[in-house]
Amino acid sequence: MDQKYLQIQERFRQFLEQQDAANNDEADEYWIESENASDPLEKIRLLEQGVQEGSALCAQQLGDRYMCGNGVPKNLVLAETYLQKAADCGLPIAMLLLAQICYNSSVDKALDLLCKSAIKGNVNAYLQIGDLASKEDVLREQLEGRMMVYYQKVYNKENPDGRENQFVGWCNATGICCQQDLQKAQARWIVGKEQENFGCEFFLDMYKAGKFPVVNTGVGNDGWAEEELEGDVEERRGISKKAVVSIVIGLISMGELAGLSVIGLILGILAKKDKGGALAVIGIVLNVAVLIIMAGGF
Repeated sequence: MDQKYLQIQERFRQFLEQQDAANNDEADEYWIESENASDPLEKIRLLEQGVQEGSALCAQQLGDRYMCGNGVPKNLVLAETYLQKAADCGLPIAMLLLAQICYNSSVDKALDLLCKSAIKGNVNAYLQIGDLASKEDVLREQLEGRMMVYYQKVYNKENPDGRENQFVGWCNATGICCQQDLQKAQARWIVGKEQENFGCEFFLDMYKAGKFPVVNTGVGNDGWAEEELEGDVEERRGISKKAVVSIVIGLISMGELAGLSVIGLILGILAKKDKGGALAVIGIVLNVAVLIIMAGGF
């Protein structure tokens, strides 16, 4: 695996492990007051007061205003300062806006922010990642490097939340970090929609509208990505439960000898989906035992 790719992954792994800065939610009241204020100067004064009190939301709003020149002279230096405060507190919209400012000066920082914004659930960040990944192979590789770190972290999670299902579904749909599988993406998003995740609902609508074209990529580019994590975790969990139930039912209802035979057959069938082959070994042992017992009876 390319050394640069490993460095990208390690940096992004450290990036994800950083704790968000403290945020004073009570100071968000200044943002509410600013929304209700009719005087533009009063709006800015309230937002500045909120930032002084520690409101990340006020910092995000003020940074957005300086970025666009909305009610204040356009000033990208001040915009970056305020948006950085909000991004440090974990606000995904601030991360996305800051990524747009940083892109020309530091692509690495911009991609870090863009991917983290997506991981935090920002639908617009996902759309921009998809756009960048479709333009240049180099950008796609760099995006995959970052996203793979989180993909490996949440793919096998036992009870993924809506935001995590949104993320894994997006990877399945775009072929980033894994082989493209639109059916698995849909399954993830259906679960996420039931968890009241807006992003999952949004991407489901995109899927139904055919806006996820089939991509001609395997797992990563030039062998950079980790080995594909085959199968679906819920499917594998379901197979394990079926195996246990089959054994219990077989022993209770079929009797000792016939029960062993049937259990061996069932395990052999289930073993086709068992990558490790443990079920296949058990099934073979049971069937051989039945044959030996039957042979002794003759």
